[in-house]
Amino acid sequence: MNLSHNAFGPDGVDAFSEFLQNCSTLQVLDVTNCGLGPKGGQMIAEALLANPDMKLKEIYASRDRLEQDGMQAMAKVIAHQKSLEKIEVYQNGSKMGLKYLLTALSQCAETLTYVNFQDNKSINRAIPELIEFITTCKNL
Repeated sequence: MNLSHNAFGPDGVDAFSEFLQNCSTLQVLDVTNCGLGPKGGQMIAEALLANPDMKLKEIYASRDRLEQDGMQAMAKVIAHQKSLEKIEVYQNGSKMGLKYLLTALSQCAETLTYVNFQDNKSINRAIPELIEFITTCKNL
């Protein structure tokens, strides 16, 4: 499902959150540059976590201003599903969110083949998590 480059923000998430809660076959979610903010990221994460049968393979949520709360919420989804193959979450302006994300991505060590988290502010605050992530993932 590609919803990228639509400025719907958290209000727009209401329009498809029920779909995320009920569609067990969804494998790709692209909400890049949708102005989600932390609240929109949390709303999407809650909807995905409410769907125990969904196993996403790809998530794209770049340029969404997820900040710490949104990145932390998405990290919970990633750690729970353990099925992710590709993720792009660049330019989300988080101070500590990348730390949570890297820890969660380590749960997908067997499946991950592609990761792009460039231009996030917190890489210097997540060096131990980055090292653990890089040494854990063998298929990148």
